[in-house]
Amino acid sequence: MGNPEDLTMGLKLEEPGGGEESSSIGGLNFYNYGQRDLNPYVNDQNNLVMEFYTNEVLGESDTIELRYPSEYGWNTTGAAYQISVNSGENWELTGTRVNGPDGPSIEFQLPAGFEANPGDTLQLFLGLAKNPPLGDSYTFLARTSAEEAWAYFYAPVYDKTVRELAVTAGNDAAGAQQVPYTFAFGAPYKNNPVLVLRTGEVTIASSESYDTTVQLVFPLGYTMNPDLSAADVSVRLEGWEGERVIEPTRAAVSVGDGGERIVEVDIPSWEMPSLTPVEITLKESAGIVNPAVSGAYVLKAQLDDDMESAAYEIVLREAGEEPVDTTILDVKESETSLPLSSSGNEYTLQVPYASSGPVKVLVELNDARAVLTAVADEGTVARVTYGRESEGPVYSVQFDGLAEGRNTARVVVSGDPADPHEYLIVIERAVQPVDTTFLSVKESETYLPLSYSGNEYSLQVPYASSGPVKVLVELNDARAVLMAAADEGTVARVAYGRESEGPVYSVQFDGLAEGRNTARVVVSGDPADPHEYLIVIQRAVQPVDTTFLSVKESETYLPLSSSGNEYSLEVPYASSGPVKVLVELNDARAVLTAVADEGTVARVAYGRESEGPVYSVQFDGLAEGRNTARVVVSGDSADPHEYLIVIERAARPSSVPLNGTPYPLTAAHPVAVFAEGAVTLDFTGSTFSDGAYVKAWEEPSSAGSTGLKALSKVVRFEIFGVTAAAGQTAKLTLQAAIGKANKSAGVFANTGSGWIYQRSGLVSDGGAVLPLSAEPAGSMYGVFEADRTTVKMKLGKPAGGTRELTLTSEDGAEIYYQVDGLGYQPYNAAQKPLVKAGQKVTAYAKAVNRIDGEPRELTVPNIPVIGKAEDVLKELKNGQDFNGDGSFDGSDVVDYLNLIEPYRAKP
Repeated sequence: MGNPEDLTMGLKLEEPGGGEESSSIGGLNFYNYGQRDLNPYVNDQNNLVMEFYTNEVLGESDTIELRYPSEYGWNTTGAAYQISVNSGENWELTGTRVNGPDGPSIEFQLPAGFEANPGDTLQLFLGLAKNPPLGDSYTFLARTSAEEAWAYFYAPVYDKTVRELAVTAGNDAAGAQQVPYTFAFGAPYKNNPVLVLRTGEVTIASSESYDTTVQLVFPLGYTMNPDLSAADVSVRLEGWEGERVIEPTRAAVSVGDGGERIVEVDIPSWEMPSLTPVEITLKESAGIVNPAVSGAYVLKAQLDDDMESAAYEIVLREAGEEPVDTTILDVKESETSLPLSSSGNEYTLQVPYASSGPVKVLVELNDARAVLTAVADEGTVARVTYGRESEGPVYSVQFDGLAEGRNTARVVVSGDPADPHEYLIVIERAVQPVDTTFLSVKESETYLPLSYSGNEYSLQVPYASSGPVKVLVELNDARAVLMAAADEGTVARVAYGRESEGPVYSVQFDGLAEGRNTARVVVSGDPADPHEYLIVIQRAVQPVDTTFLSVKESETYLPLSSSGNEYSLEVPYASSGPVKVLVELNDARAVLTAVADEGTVARVAYGRESEGPVYSVQFDGLAEGRNTARVVVSGDSADPHEYLIVIERAARPSSVPLNGTPYPLTAAHPVAVFAEGAVTLDFTGSTFSDGAYVKAWEEPSSAGSTGLKALSKVVRFEIFGVTAAAGQTAKLTLQAAIGKANKSAGVFANTGSGWIYQRSGLVSDGGAVLPLSAEPAGSMYGVFEADRTTVKMKLGKPAGGTRELTLTSEDGAEIYYQVDGLGYQPYNAAQKPLVKAGQKVTAYAKAVNRIDGEPRELTVPNIPVIGKAEDVLKELKNGQDFNGDGSFDGSDVVDYLNLIEPYRAKP
C-alpha cells in the first residue's frame, strides 16, 4: 500500500483554512480566543477571533463584511466588537447584521482614527458562537470595502457520535429468542480516513489497516451467542456505488462490567464515508434473546473513537399479547383529501401565507385500537387540537393561529400492548412575502424627497457638487435587502449600506460626472419578487464661461484697450475698413454674436475663426468717430455677457506729415495736403475707390553735390485707388523760396537716374506747380536752384545749296532741335543735319541737374555770290552772322572769303 503520508485520505473534507480570491484580504483565519484553532465538535462554544492581513490601506471610512453560516448559534443583537492591528490596542467598532439572500452577514464600520497599512495583521474579536448541531464543512467569507471579491475560510465541524440512531427488533415480545435486531444510523461527519487515492485511481485499503469499528451495546437482560462472528452480521451501506450489502471484516461480542453485551463490528472504512446511511443487522443466528421482563430498554451505538454514544429506547411487550399497530395508514388534508408529503415519520403540508388557520388534517391509523394524541411541538405558537372523527381509526389534528414557517404538532400513536410511535405533522405556512418596494427616497442632508417617475428617482445637483451625494432609501419592509451598483456607462462610484437595523439604506455617489449618474438598485427578499429601481443624480453641466479672454487687432495682434465691458481700437481716418478684431473666449462652448450698435453706420460681420474659442468681428464702412458693435457671448446653462467693441476712426485731417501717413481721397476731397500746405497733390476730376489715399515722404536731397540747391521739400509719393480720366493730369504744388534764389529755379524729378528738369513746371515767387500726366509713384520731386544748359550753333561750308549744322552743349547734355517748327528730334553729331538758306532752326539742351536753357533760334542766311574781294567787303558791311555761331566775327570773314570765285568750280 505504501506509506500513509503518500496518500490522500477520505471523503474529501475541507481542512480549516482560507482562500485567496480577494486581493484585499490575505491569510484569512478563525480561531478560539486563546488558542490557534477552533473547537471542532458539534455544539461546542468558540470565542471567535477572525484574523487576516490587509493588502490595502484601510481607514475610518472603510468597512469589513463577514458572511457566516446560519447554522451557528450566534446572538449578534447588541453585541460588542473590537479590532486590533498587529496585536496592538483594541478599538471598539460597530457591526450591523443583515439577513441577505446568501445568508446572514455582519458589516463592521471601522472606527474614527483607525488606520491599517498593507501587510498589517488585523484581529477582529467576534464574541461567543455555538457550533452547528450537525457535523459538516462550513464556510465563512470576508471582504473589505476596498474590493468586492470575497476571501473564504472552511471550518469543519465534527459529529461526536453516529447520527439518528433507530433500532428495530424482529420480535418485541419479552423473552423472545433468536430475535434479529437492526441498528440504523448515519455515519458521523469526522475527519477519518475512509478512502485511499493514488495517482488518480481508487485503491481499496487493507481491512487490517483501514477498518472502522462500530460498537453496539445491549443492556443487562439481553443474551446472545458468545461465539458471534462476521457470518452472523450483515451490513447494508449506501456509498458512492449505490446500496450494497456486505459481510463485515470482523464481528465479536463481549460482556461489559455491568453485564451489558458489547458487539463490535469492523467495516472497511472506504465502505462507510462520513454521513453514509448504515444498517447493521444481527441475524437470527446471532442468538439474541430478549429480556424476560417487558418494559423499556435502552440500546446504544457508536464508533470506537466517538466521544459519545447514541441511544435508542425500545419497549418489549408481555409475551402472548397481540401488540396494537401504532402506525399511521395515511394523512390527508381535510378539505381536498390530498395526502400530505412524508419523509420518515414527518408529514408536511404547505399552505400560503394567507392561510393562518384553522387547517385540519385527517390521520387514518392502521389499528382502530390505537389512540392518537397531539400537542404543539416546542417552539410552535399555533394552537393544536385533536379528536377522533368517528368510531373508526380516523383522527383529526387541527392547527389555528399559524405562524409563518414551520408549525409542528407532535403526534403520538399508542396502544396496549404496543410500542408507541411518534410522528410530526408540519404545517409549513409560507412566510409573508417581503415587500420590496420603496417607502421614500430622500436627500440625506435636507431630507427633501427626490422627484420620481415610475421606478426612477431623480435629484438635481449643481455642477459644483461632484460628490459625495448621499440618498436615504426607506423600504416598506425591514426584511428587504437593498443592493446598488453604478449603472452601465456611469463613471461615478456608488456605495451602499444599511443605515440602521431598520429598513433604511444609504446609496452614496462620488466622483459625479456632468449630466446623468445612475445607480441601479435592486431590493430583494425571501420570499419576494425583487424590484429594480434607478436612482439618478443629475449633475448640472459646467456653466459655459461667457467672458472674454482677449481682444486683439487681427494684423498686429496688439490688444485693444479696455474699460469695463468696452474694448476700443483707434484707427486713422484713412482706415475706413475693413478692420478685423479677434476675440478669444474663455470657453470653446460659448457662442458669440455681434451687431452694429444703434447709430453705427458701419457694417459689422462676425464668425468663428476655427474650432477653438476664437471669433472675428469685422467693421467695414467706418464713419468718422465712434463705430460700435454690440457683442453677446452666450452658452447653454450660462448667463450671457454683453460687450461693446468700439473702433474709433480719426476725423479727416486737414494736413498730414510727410512721413507716409495716408491722406484719404474722395471725390469730395480730391486734394491731398501735406506738411501744412508745403506740398499738395490735386486729383480733381479723377475717380476714387473705397479707401483711396496718397502717402508722401520727405526725402533727404543729395543734389547739393551736383550743383543743385533745394528751394522746396523733396518728396516722393504712393497712391492707391485713384483713376485719372484720359488726358487728365494731377497737379503737384510745392512751396519754395524762389525769391531768395541766386540762380534760376525750376521743378525737377528724379526716377533714379538723376534730377531731371520738368519743363512743364511753372515756377513763381511762392513756389512751383507741376502737372503730372501719370501717377508719380516711385519718383521724387522738388524745386531747385540750378544752372541752365546752353546750345551753340555753327553752319558749315555751303555745298550744293545746303550747309551742315553743328550743335554743341555742356558735357553729358542731350541736344534737341527742329527745322521750320516740324518737331524736335535728338541731335546726333555723327549724322549732322543739312539745312538750306532761309530755314529756321530751333535748338535746346537738356542735362541732369540743370535747368533747360531757352531754345536758341537761327535762320539760315542766304549764300551770296562772291566773285572778288569787293563782293566780300560789300557783305561785311551788312554785318551778317554768316556761320550762325551767334556773333559777327573773323570766322564769318573767312567763310565769306572762301566764297571767292577761284574757289568755285568752273561751269
